[in-house]
Amino acid sequence: MNLAKTQLFSLGTKAVTTALGIVQSIIVIRLLGPANFGLAGLVMSVGSVVGVAQHLGIVDGAIREIAVLKDKAEIGKVFWVSHLVRQTVTVPLTIGLMLAAGFITDRIYGRPELTGYLLIFAASLVLQGLQDVLGATLTGLKRFGGLYAVQILTAACNIVIFGWLTWQWGLAGFFWAIILTTSLMVILLAGLVRRALGDSLRLPSRADLARYARRVMRIGAYMYLARIFFVVWQRLPLLVLGATLSADQLGYLNMSQTFGSRLTIIAMALSEVNLAWMSSLFIHERSEFTRLVTKNMHRVLVLMTALTLVLLFFTPEILRYLIGAAFLPAHDIVLVVTAAFYLYALMDIGTSSVFVPADKPGLRAALYGAMSGTTLLLLIGLVTFRPEPLLAGVAVLTGAMISYAAMVGIAQRNFGVSLVPKRLAVLLLLLGGGVVWLMGEPALLWRTLVFVLLLVYVAHESQQSNLLPRGIVRAAGDEPSGLRIICFAGAPFDQTTWTNRQQIMSRVAKFYPVLYVEPRVWIIRYLWQHRTEWRQLVAFLKRIVWHERRTDKLFIKSQWNIIPGSRELEPIALINHLINRPNVLACARLLGFHAPAKLVIWIYDTEAAEYLSAFAGARVLYDCVDDHAAQAGVDRNPRRVEEEEQALLARADLVTVTSRRLLELKGSRNPHAQLVLNAGDVELYARPAGPAPAYLANLPRPIVGSVGALDAYKFDFDLLYETACSRPAWSFVFVGAPVIDQRAEGLGRLKQLSNVHIIGTMPRQKVPAYVAMYDVCLIPYRASRYNAASFPLKFWEFMASGKPIVVTGLPELEEYREFIGYAENTASFIMAIEQALRDGRAGSPRRQSLAAEHSWDKRVATLLKLLTERT
Repeated sequence: MNLAKTQLFSLGTKAVTTALGIVQSIIVIRLLGPANFGLAGLVMSVGSVVGVAQHLGIVDGAIREIAVLKDKAEIGKVFWVSHLVRQTVTVPLTIGLMLAAGFITDRIYGRPELTGYLLIFAASLVLQGLQDVLGATLTGLKRFGGLYAVQILTAACNIVIFGWLTWQWGLAGFFWAIILTTSLMVILLAGLVRRALGDSLRLPSRADLARYARRVMRIGAYMYLARIFFVVWQRLPLLVLGATLSADQLGYLNMSQTFGSRLTIIAMALSEVNLAWMSSLFIHERSEFTRLVTKNMHRVLVLMTALTLVLLFFTPEILRYLIGAAFLPAHDIVLVVTAAFYLYALMDIGTSSVFVPADKPGLRAALYGAMSGTTLLLLIGLVTFRPEPLLAGVAVLTGAMISYAAMVGIAQRNFGVSLVPKRLAVLLLLLGGGVVWLMGEPALLWRTLVFVLLLVYVAHESQQSNLLPRGIVRAAGDEPSGLRIICFAGAPFDQTTWTNRQQIMSRVAKFYPVLYVEPRVWIIRYLWQHRTEWRQLVAFLKRIVWHERRTDKLFIKSQWNIIPGSRELEPIALINHLINRPNVLACARLLGFHAPAKLVIWIYDTEAAEYLSAFAGARVLYDCVDDHAAQAGVDRNPRRVEEEEQALLARADLVTVTSRRLLELKGSRNPHAQLVLNAGDVELYARPAGPAPAYLANLPRPIVGSVGALDAYKFDFDLLYETACSRPAWSFVFVGAPVIDQRAEGLGRLKQLSNVHIIGTMPRQKVPAYVAMYDVCLIPYRASRYNAASFPLKFWEFMASGKPIVVTGLPELEEYREFIGYAENTASFIMAIEQALRDGRAGSPRRQSLAAEHSWDKRVATLLKLLTERT
C-alpha cells in the first residue's frame, strides 16, 4: 500500500471515529449542560497541562525508530524502552497532580468541589501513557488495519459508556468513563502488539536501554516541546480566564474548543502516516521527497478547507439541533476557534511532513512555541482590560495565523517546498472572509447558497490538485469496455451458510468486477456478538472504513447502523442510510464503479431501493429470490418492503425470479420478468469430502434430517414434534440454527426430545458429510404465504446427494413428486418417510442427473446471458 492509499485508509478511519466522537460529545454536552461542561473542561485543562509533561515525544521517536528496524527483537527493545522512559515520568507526575489537586482546585480556582474529579483524571494519565506507546508501536510496524479497527471499535463503545455513566452519575460518571474507555483501548492495543511481536517482547538490557533511549529521544525532545506548546495553546483561554469568567462562559469556550478540535483528528490521521514515509524519502530520494510532500500538502489544503466549510457554514444548526440551544450564544466563538484549529491542523501536517522528516524537529517546536507565546500575551492583556470569551478565541486564532505564515515561509526558503501556491491561497482568503461574514448570522438560505458556491470551487481545486491518487480509480482491474456490477446483497458475504448472493457474485466476479455491498448492521450488537472473533471484527471494520479486495475482481463493502430499529422504523432507516450513503458512493467511485453506461446495480434486498437515486443512468437487475413482503412480518415493516419493492420493479431493466409463484406476483408489474429457477451447490453434495461425522455414526438408525436456518417462519416445528414423538426410534438431525427468531417456542419444545439432535451451524464445506449420513432428507416447511413462493436451495443439494427426500409446505416442489415424497399433514409425512426408507437409494441416479442441470455455474450463465441481452 502506497502513501496515498494509506492516507485515505487513515482518513476513512478518522472520519468514522470523528463521527462517533461527535455523537459522544453531543450526548455528554446535552447531559451536563453549559455550567457542568465548563467545569469538566476546566478540570481537563488542568490535567492536560500537567499530563502533557509525560509525553516526552516518545510516540514520534518510537514510530521513527520502529519504522526503520527490521529485526523484531530490536523492535521489542524499542517498545520496552519507550514504555519505561514514559512511565518513569508519568508515574511521578500523576502522584504529584494527585497531591496538588486540592490546592489547585481550591486556592487557584476557588472550586474545591472539583478536587475528586481531578484525582480521577490524574489516574487516567498512566493509562494514556500505555495507550500512546502501544499505538506508536503498531504505527511504526505499519499495522494500520488492526490499529484502525481498534480505534473504531472503542469509539463506538465510548458512546455507550460515556452516555450511560454521565446520565447516571453526572460529572463523576463522565470522569470514570475516561478511566473505563482508556482501559479498554489499552487492552485491545496490547493484544495486537502481542500478536505482532510475540516472543520478541523481551525486556532490554541496560546497554539497550541507554542506546535506544538516546535514539528515541533524539527526535522526541523537540516533539515533546511542540506537544506541550500545543496543549498549552489549546487550553490557555480556560487556564488564564478560569477565575474571571462565569461557569457558562467557560462552557462556551470549552465547547468551542471541543467543536473545532475535531479537525485535529484529521491532522493526526495524516501526520502519523507521513512521519515514517517522508523520513525515508528525505534520506534516500530527496527530489522525490520534495515532489511528493508538495503534492501531498496541496491535497491536504483542499481537503481541510472542504471539511472546515461544512463546520463553519452550518454551525447554528449544529448548535441548535445537535448540541443544544443553550450553547447558541457561543456561535461567534465557535467560528473563530474552528478557524484557529483549521490553521493548526495544516501546521501539524506540514511540520510532520517537512520539518521532522528533514531532521529539523526544532523548527516545529519553535513554531508551536511562537503560537502559544503570542496567544498567552494577548490573553494576559484581556485579563487586564477586557476578559471576554470571543476575544479569547481571537487570541487563539492570532497565534495560529502567525505560526502558520511562518511555517509556509520556512518550508519554501529552507526546503524548497511550496505549501500554499497562489492558486490555493485563494482558499485561505475565502475561508477567512467566510468567518467574518458568518459572524453576521446570515439566513440559512444565503449560507447554503454561498456554501454550495464555495464547495464547487473547492471541488474544482480538488480535481486540479488530484485529491484522489492515480491508480486507485482503476483498482477494479477490468478493461474499461466491460460491465461493472454493484450488488446490494442483503446478506454478509462471510456468513456461515451461503445463499444465492454469495454463490452468484463469487462466480460473476470471474467475468466482471463486482462491488458486494453488505446490509447495514447495528454496530453495537455486531461488536458484542463477535467480541471474541478478532479477525472477523478487524475485517468488518476495515470494510466499513475502506473495502476488502477478496479476489482480483471481487470487492466487499460493509455498512452499519448507529441507531437500532432501522428495519422497522423509516425515520431511523433514513438517518442510518444518510450516514452510509456517502461512504458507499465514495468507495464505488474510488474503485471505478461510476460510469452509468457500464454499470449494473444488481439487487437482492429491497432496502437497496434507497440507493436507486444515486445511479440514475445505470441498469438495474432485481434478482427476486423470496416473497420479501411476506417475510417482512418476521423482522421488518411489511408496508416499507412493499413500497421498496414497488420502486425496484418500476425501475428494473430486468427482473429474475426463482419460482413460478414469484413470476405471477412480479411479472404483472414489470414486463421484463424472467423465471430462472434456484440452483444448489450440487458439485459439493454429489461427492462429499471428509470423513463421516463420528457423532452421527453412533446414533440409532434410521437418521432423518435437514439443514439450514431453523426459523419458525420456514420450518413446521409442530409437524416435526409430532413426528419425532410418534417415532422415538428414529434419529432426527438438524444442521443449522435460527437466524431471526432465536427463541421460537416450537423449536425449544423440539429440542427437549431425546431423539432430536440440533447440530448448530458449521462451515458449508462440512455440511455434505452430515447429509451423506442421512437415510432420508427432510424439507419440513409449514404452509404459508412466504413458503408458497419459496424454492429452497437445499432441494437441489439434497437431490445431488441422491438421497430420498420428503417435503411439506412447498407448492413449487410438487411437480417433482416422481423424485420425492410430498406430504400434506403429519400422517402423510410419516408415511412418506417410511416409504422413502423402504425404497432406499432407488432413483438416486435420476435425482443426481436432474440436479446436475441446476448448478450455480449454469444459473450464473443464464443470468449473465439475460443481463447482456438487456444491456
